[in-house]
This record gives sequence, structure tokens and C-alpha cells, in this order.
Amino acid sequence: MNSKKIGLFISGPRGYKIIEPLEKLGADLKVVHAFKQRDIISSLINCNKIISKNNINFVICDMPYLIGIKAMSISRSLNVPFILRLRGDVIKEADKSIIKKSCNYIMKQQIKRQKHFYLAPVSEYLGKNFIEKWELDNINNLPIHNYIEPNQPPETQLNDSIELISVMNMNFKEKVQGLVDFYLSACSFIKRNNIEVTIIGNGTFKKYVEDKLDILKPNVRMVGHKLNVSDYFTRNSIFIHSSYLDAFPSVVLEAMSHGLPIIAGGYKSVKEQVLHDYNGLIVNPVDKEDVQNCLERLYNSIVVRERMSNASYKVIEDKFSLNKIANRWSEMLNKI
Repeated sequence: MNSKKIGLFISGPRGYKIIEPLEKLGADLKVVHAFKQRDIISSLINCNKIISKNNINFVICDMPYLIGIKAMSISRSLNVPFILRLRGDVIKEADKSIIKKSCNYIMKQQIKRQKHFYLAPVSEYLGKNFIEKWELDNINNLPIHNYIEPNQPPETQLNDSIELISVMNMNFKEKVQGLVDFYLSACSFIKRNNIEVTIIGNGTFKKYVEDKLDILKPNVRMVGHKLNVSDYFTRNSIFIHSSYLDAFPSVVLEAMSHGLPIIAGGYKSVKEQVLHDYNGLIVNPVDKEDVQNCLERLYNSIVVRERMSNASYKVIEDKFSLNKIANRWSEMLNKI
């Protein structure tokens, strides 16, 4: 970054994933928290206070819909660049909400009128899909992943056994359906080899998951929401992630940062995290033969599991460390 810039950041609940890389670069961020759409009035008041006291060079927002629209309006009034941090598939998420669809229409029109608009999607897929679906031409698009640092491996010994572990936000039917499909496909393998399955998470559809996976008892245990999911990781854990609604799941990165091999359904952005036959395996969750072959392969080979474990660390270091992500943000700020 050529010179210190002052940015107004209207931040959602995961704003720290942006704050830390930008502060590492020396950017002076004035942060306004807007964790919910209903926070729009209080966030506007706080924005006005900051603007009155600072010479803002850019505005960044990682919240869509009403808050994103207002943040873009602020940048236009200041005549400064606007960076939209795209964390989720706002187009698909709006399918069942008239209000969100209306907000998307307004935002699309605003983007087309915005002189200095920059897109910073959390994944390549999200950015490409956003631009194509909204037919946006000549958009400054720079995918910037969330960062995570490598962690210590679990303090257990690698042995012939394996256990399966999943972490899931169960408030979305499309998410839990992918999980259910995978474990139903894996059922006979799990039963035949007496594999232990731990599922962490809570939400509206938890009962649905419990009912669907009742056939796996007593091998499966559902432990609800846990603050530190890594407490459940061991050297023999294989992390399972299968979902039909994902932007860039941070739980997969967390598992990788602890050196876990991954088996993942190949939905969209997950392929940017899990490289097939390198740090994990990509499967079709409804294909029983595919799922069970992948499980058999890891079950039968400590060598393969250890190789993929080491590869998970390597991917984190090469693509997702704080330094790597800070460099991407530096590239973005140099553009504006």
C-alpha cells in the first residue's frame, strides 16, 4: 500500500476477518458494527459521526441488502471508492424473500451507477456468479479469501482407526440436506466398520437431521453447538463437509488448519479449499459407491491420511495465512 488510507468499514459479525489484514497493512479503519439489518439506523448515526471527524478515502461493507445499499450511498456522497465484501450468495439467499429481492434490485442499479465500485468476494465462484447473474460489465473483481493460521495438530497418536466429524449450521435446509445425504450414503460403511461419527451444530433443522440419521445409532452422536470445535479433533479424525448452500465454509479451513484430511461434497467454492487427492477427496454425497470408496481409501491407509494431513497444513500456509490475505488486500487498496 503506497500511503496510509482512512477507511470507513461497515462491519458484519465476521468483520475481524477484514480488520486484521487491513490493520496489518497500516490502514486506518473506522469501524461501524451492523450485525443485523435492523441495525441500520444506529449504524447510520455512527457513520455520520465518523465522517464528520475524518477524511474518508474509501468505504467498505460486508453486509448486503439494506445496509449494503446505504453504505454504497455513503460512498457516492463522499465521492470515494466503495468495496463490497461478498461473503455469501446474496442472489440465492434472496430467492425466498421479497424484501431481499427488492434490495438486490436496488443494489444492482446502484452498482451500475457507481463510479468507483470494487468487488472483494470471499471466493472466486461467488464473484464470478455475482457478476454473471447481474450482468455487470467491467467490474473490478478481486477474490480475497478469509485468513486462518496453521494450528497445532491434535495431541493424539495416528493409528489404524478413523472417526468422522462434521460441523454444521443447521438453520438452513440446503446445508443439512447435503450432510444427511452423505451420511446415508456412508451408512453401511460406518456400520460395517463400527466408525464413530460426531456432528457438531445446532439450529432449526437439527431435529430433521436427528430423525434422518437415526439409522446410524449408536455410531452417531450429535453434541449441539460447541464454541471450540477443535476440542473434538484427533489425529484420526476425517472432517466431513457436505452442503448444498455454501459460500466459503470457515469450518473447512479450521479443520485444515489442524491438519485434518477432508472429504467434501463438491459444491461450488469448497473446491477452492479442498484439492481432490491432495488435502482431501471430493465426492458426490448421493453416490453411495463414491462415498464408500473414498472412506475405504482413507480407512485402509495411514500413509494416505498422513499425506493429506500434511497437505492441509500446506494449503493453509500457501493460500490462507494472514500474510497471504493481507497481500491480497494490499493489491485491492492499491487499485483504488
